[in-house]
Amino acid sequence: MEFIINSEYIELCNLLKLVGLADSGGRGKTMVGEGIVSVDGVTELRKTAKIRAGQQVECEGQQVLVIQGEITRTASKPIKPLKTIKHSSNSKTKRAVSSPFDLKSKTKRPKK
Repeated sequence: MEFIINSEYIELCNLLKLVGLADSGGRGKTMVGEGIVSVDGVTELRKTAKIRAGQQVECEGQQVLVIQGEITRTASKPIKPLKTIKHSSNSKTKRAVSSPFDLKSKTKRPKK
Protein backbone atom coordinates (compact mmCIF):
# COMPACT_ATOMS: atom_id res chain seq x y z
CA MET A 1 0.00 0.00 0.00
CA GLU A 2 1.20 3.55 -0.65
CA PHE A 3 0.62 6.67 1.42
CA ILE A 4 1.24 10.18 0.07
CA ILE A 5 2.41 12.87 2.49
CA ASN A 6 2.12 16.58 1.73
CA SER A 7 4.56 17.67 4.40
CA GLU A 8 8.15 16.95 5.35
CA TYR A 9 7.21 14.02 7.60
CA ILE A 10 4.39 12.26 9.44
CA GLU A 11 4.50 10.81 12.95
CA LEU A 12 4.47 7.03 13.00
CA CYS A 13 1.39 6.64 15.24
CA ASN A 14 -0.57 9.05 13.00
CA LEU A 15 0.48 7.15 9.88
CA LEU A 16 -0.80 3.88 11.36
CA LYS A 17 -4.12 5.57 12.10
CA LEU A 18 -4.49 7.21 8.68
CA VAL A 19 -3.77 4.04 6.67
CA GLY A 20 -6.24 2.07 8.80
CA LEU A 21 -3.79 -0.23 10.59
CA ALA A 22 -4.82 1.32 13.92
CA ASP A 23 -8.29 2.45 14.98
CA SER A 24 -6.88 5.54 16.71
CA GLY A 25 -3.63 7.33 17.40
CA GLY A 26 -3.62 5.80 20.88
CA ARG A 27 -3.89 2.30 19.44
CA GLY A 28 -1.06 3.19 17.05
CA LYS A 29 1.14 4.18 20.00
CA THR A 30 0.31 0.90 21.73
CA MET A 31 1.24 -1.09 18.62
CA VAL A 32 4.58 0.69 18.38
CA GLY A 33 5.20 0.13 22.10
CA GLU A 34 4.52 -3.59 21.68
CA GLY A 35 7.27 -3.75 19.05
CA ILE A 36 5.10 -4.99 16.19
CA VAL A 37 5.92 -2.05 13.88
CA SER A 38 9.08 -1.84 11.82
CA VAL A 39 10.46 0.99 9.69
CA ASP A 40 12.78 0.02 6.84
CA GLY A 41 13.07 -3.48 8.32
CA VAL A 42 14.08 -2.34 11.83
CA THR A 43 11.70 -2.54 14.81
CA GLU A 44 10.70 0.99 15.77
CA LEU A 45 9.88 1.78 19.41
CA ARG A 46 9.58 5.57 19.11
CA LYS A 47 5.86 6.28 18.94
CA THR A 48 6.24 9.65 17.25
CA ALA A 49 9.15 8.74 14.97
CA LYS A 50 9.27 11.04 11.95
CA ILE A 51 8.47 8.99 8.86
CA ARG A 52 9.66 10.65 5.66
CA ALA A 53 9.12 9.98 1.96
CA GLY A 54 10.87 6.82 0.76
CA GLN A 55 10.57 4.97 4.06
CA GLN A 56 8.65 1.72 4.34
CA VAL A 57 6.58 0.84 7.39
CA GLU A 58 5.48 -2.71 8.14
CA CYS A 59 2.89 -3.78 10.70
CA GLU A 60 0.98 -7.05 11.04
CA GLY A 61 2.03 -8.21 7.57
CA GLN A 62 0.93 -4.97 5.88
CA GLN A 63 3.55 -2.80 4.17
CA VAL A 64 3.15 0.94 3.67
CA LEU A 65 5.44 2.88 1.33
CA VAL A 66 5.49 6.60 2.07
CA ILE A 67 5.57 8.80 -1.04
CA GLN A 68 6.18 12.55 -1.22
CA GLY A 69 3.34 14.65 -2.57
CA GLU A 70 3.30 18.41 -2.99
CA ILE A 71 4.63 20.02 0.16
CA THR A 72 2.21 22.56 1.58
CA ARG A 73 3.42 24.82 4.32
CA THR A 74 1.26 26.97 6.50
CA ALA A 75 2.45 29.80 8.66
CA SER A 76 2.12 29.18 12.36
CA LYS A 77 0.64 32.66 12.71
CA PRO A 78 -1.03 34.71 10.00
CA ILE A 79 1.08 37.58 8.73
CA LYS A 80 -0.34 40.89 9.84
CA PRO A 81 -0.68 43.82 7.45
CA LEU A 82 1.67 46.80 7.61
CA LYS A 83 0.99 49.17 10.46
CA THR A 84 1.86 52.83 10.78
CA ILE A 85 3.90 53.54 13.86
CA LYS A 86 5.28 56.81 15.18
CA HIS A 87 8.86 57.19 16.24
CA SER A 88 10.19 59.76 18.68
CA SER A 89 11.07 62.05 15.75
CA ASN A 90 7.32 62.18 14.91
CA SER A 91 7.97 60.78 11.44
CA LYS A 92 5.68 58.06 10.18
CA THR A 93 7.21 54.80 9.05
CA LYS A 94 5.61 51.61 7.84
CA ARG A 95 7.01 48.22 8.66
CA ALA A 96 5.80 44.65 8.79
CA VAL A 97 4.77 43.43 12.20
CA SER A 98 4.76 39.68 12.55
CA SER A 99 4.15 39.57 16.28
CA PRO A 100 2.52 41.89 18.78
CA PHE A 101 5.79 41.67 20.73
CA ASP A 102 7.71 43.36 17.89
CA LEU A 103 6.39 46.73 18.97
CA LYS A 104 7.66 48.07 22.26
CA SER A 105 4.80 48.83 24.55
CA LYS A 106 4.85 52.05 26.53
CA THR A 107 2.69 50.52 29.22
CA LYS A 108 4.39 48.77 32.07
CA ARG A 109 3.45 45.28 33.09
CA PRO A 110 2.26 44.86 36.67
CA LYS A 111 4.86 43.41 39.00
CA LYS A 112 4.15 40.02 40.49
